[in-house]
Amino acid sequence: AILRQQPTMPIQPLPAPATDERSPLSGVDTAWLRMDNETNLMVVNGAYQAEQASEVLRRERDFAENLIEAAGAIVLLLDAEGRVLRFNHFLELLCGLPLAALQGEPWFERCVPPEERAIARDAFDHAMSSDKPCRSTHALLHVNGHRREVEWTNRLLLDFDGRPLGVLAVGHDITELKRAQAKVLQGERLAAIGEMVTGLAHESRNALQRSQACLELLALEVEEKPEALDLVNRVLKAQQHLHRLYEDVRGYAAQ
Repeated sequence: AILRQQPTMPIQPLPAPATDERSPLSGVDTAWLRMDNETNLMVVNGAYQAEQASEVLRRERDFAENLIEAAGAIVLLLDAEGRVLRFNHFLELLCGLPLAALQGEPWFERCVPPEERAIARDAFDHAMSSDKPCRSTHALLHVNGHRREVEWTNRLLLDFDGRPLGVLAVGHDITELKRAQAKVLQGERLAAIGEMVTGLAHESRNALQRSQACLELLALEVEEKPEALDLVNRVLKAQQHLHRLYEDVRGYAAQ
C-alpha cells in the first residue's frame, strides 16, 4: 500500500522579549536602574540629614560655649587627678593666667593658697566618690598674690562608659559679699561697744560726783593743813578731768 504523506505544520518563531521602544534597555535592566536611582536618592537624603544634624549639634555646642564664656561665674573642669583641663574667661580674670598657662597643671598647687589646699582637696575627693554635688568655700589665689573668696560647687563627670572622668567645679566670687558682711559685723560691734560705753559713762559720772562731794568735805577738814589740802585739790582736778573724758566718750558713742 502506498502511504500518504501527512502535511507538515509550519514552525512559528518564539516571540521576542518585550522591550520599550523608547529605550534600548530591557525590562530587567530598567528595574535595576530604578532601584539604583532610589538607593542613590536614599544615600543622598541620609547624607543631607546627617549634615543637618551635625550642623544643629555644632550650633548647640557653640551656644553652650558662648554661655560658659559669658557667664559671671567660674566654670572649671579638672581631671581625675586634679589637673586643669579647661576653664572659662571669668576664671582667667580672677587668677590672672590664661588657659594655656594652666592646662595640664595641678590646680590645687597652682591656684589655691597653701593653708586652704586641704579643704579644697577634700571637697574634690568627696565629689569624685559621690554622685551628689559637694559644696565648699576656699580662696582662689591670683598670680600677683591677692586672694579671692570663692564658694564652690563640685560635681562628678562620667565618660560614655560610666567611668569617672573628672570634676566640674562652678565657683561664685563672694569676696565683696564677705567684705560687706565684715563691715556690717564691725558696725554691730561698734554699736554694742557704744551702748556699753554710754552706760559706763553714766554710772561713772554718778560715782565721780559722789567722790567729788566727799573730797570737798575732806578739804574743809584739812583747811589748816596746807600739804593735805594741796593733795585734796590735786585729786579734785584729776577727777574733774576724768569726768570730762567720760562725757566726751559718751557723746561720741551717742553719735
